[in-house]
Amino acid sequence: MSTIHATPLTITPKFNLKPKSLKHSWSGVVNIDQFKWLSWSAVHEALEMARDEIGAHTVRAVGMYGFGNRVFDKDPRGFKNPAYQGKRSNFSMLNTYFDGCIDRGVTPMFTTCFTPEVMASGDKLVFDGSGNVTAPKNLDQWEEFVELSVREAAQRYGRKRMREWLFETWNESNLEGGFWVGGQELWLELWKRSVRAIKKVDKDFRVGGPSTARGGWVGDLLDYGNANDCLPDFIITHCYNNDSEGDTALSPFDGPQSDKISKSPNFAAGVIRGVKSICDSKNYAGEIHWNEWGSSWFPCDANRESENEAAFIVKTMAEVHDQADVFAYWNLSDIYNQVGYGRETFHGNYGMLNQQNIRKPNYHAHQLLCRLKDQKFEAVVEGGSELSNVLCAGNEETRQMMLYHYQGPEGKTPEAKRITVEVDAASPFFRPKLFRVTENENNAIKRWENAGSEPYMTPADSKRWKDSSALQETPLSALTIEESEGTRKISFDMEGRGVALLEWHVEPFTEPMRM
Repeated sequence: MSTIHATPLTITPKFNLKPKSLKHSWSGVVNIDQFKWLSWSAVHEALEMARDEIGAHTVRAVGMYGFGNRVFDKDPRGFKNPAYQGKRSNFSMLNTYFDGCIDRGVTPMFTTCFTPEVMASGDKLVFDGSGNVTAPKNLDQWEEFVELSVREAAQRYGRKRMREWLFETWNESNLEGGFWVGGQELWLELWKRSVRAIKKVDKDFRVGGPSTARGGWVGDLLDYGNANDCLPDFIITHCYNNDSEGDTALSPFDGPQSDKISKSPNFAAGVIRGVKSICDSKNYAGEIHWNEWGSSWFPCDANRESENEAAFIVKTMAEVHDQADVFAYWNLSDIYNQVGYGRETFHGNYGMLNQQNIRKPNYHAHQLLCRLKDQKFEAVVEGGSELSNVLCAGNEETRQMMLYHYQGPEGKTPEAKRITVEVDAASPFFRPKLFRVTENENNAIKRWENAGSEPYMTPADSKRWKDSSALQETPLSALTIEESEGTRKISFDMEGRGVALLEWHVEPFTEPMRM
């Protein structure tokens, strides 16, 4: 690309100053839409990819007690035998899901939702009828059932292993009429009963909540938990950058008033800081987990599949990675049917991987974040902005510059940038690498559009596209390295929106001695 019209952005890292710790909170937990998908071979493959490429060790899915999982079902022996007629608890399908995850080195999250049909107080359903979101009509029965399901799992997998699992109660109960019918007071009682049921099996099992939308109910749950001996072991909540509607945010918020609207590129970061402030104000010492987050909660949003989403992810993590312990992007896979099952190879869905496990730019953003080392360095940036900035990382062996170039919800397309990193010419500099995720690099969606946007792929085409979507280094010919007056300048171009990672080693590579 020509640099004639590129605006300069100059980065001067301060490697001579003491670094801070860089928390890799973006790594560890991934989401699959619903439990029912956890038996699919494509989901198993997605989990293996996430384990190997973005550090996944836990998978969360909702609807564990959903109708399709047959947790309360007929006994087939009752076909002609009245002695076996009626419904009974049955965790065979859950065991199949759990086994599939564990066999792939990924721990399932135990998510107690929704209400089994036989226990439900009403008929409000989600997920095409597979989940009843009305409150249990008998909380004693609910508590017994939760305890039974946990005890069954503990007998199968062992309490010692399950002390490493995460437990979650319900999903987005503050969206009344959407994922819960019954109000906050009743949900808090259900929370207390669920925690008690789980802790009866093992007091060291870790239960998180409130698992609400928009960062809601966090302070309420902490107050209730302290008063009723059911404090969450860790906080769970969700946030999307477009959660706010109108001029008043529906979430806790810590930041300028001008960012307290969904049209701001900084809304999600403000909500994340707001929840941390609430926890700090109540002296809560547990972890904070954002089990769903992203730029948009819309099930179909083409921008989420673009290079701009990669920039949003890196920007947000650069700003608030230290405000929580887990950020689990929603979600890993396009295998999803809350508003219909997609036909097109790419159709704006939530996944970082499409139905054929072709990697999208948002997946590559996580791959690049996971390459970062565990130390964070200060840097002086000239020509940048809140939307075009850098995360400077490294350790004793490596130096890294993670750049993001983001277009806000109502902003203009960013100008091309000529990126220059300036370091001491006498400092060691070995084996540089450059990765870019842009409109034309590491962008399978753009290549698919250019190839004609075929809705269905043959198995051979799916494999070819999946293999070709692996993260690719940018050729080193894209780097310009100059030295003058004691300064080394490493330059490259950044076209429009996207992210880039420049890294190099400060120690020469030595081949191991062969005997």
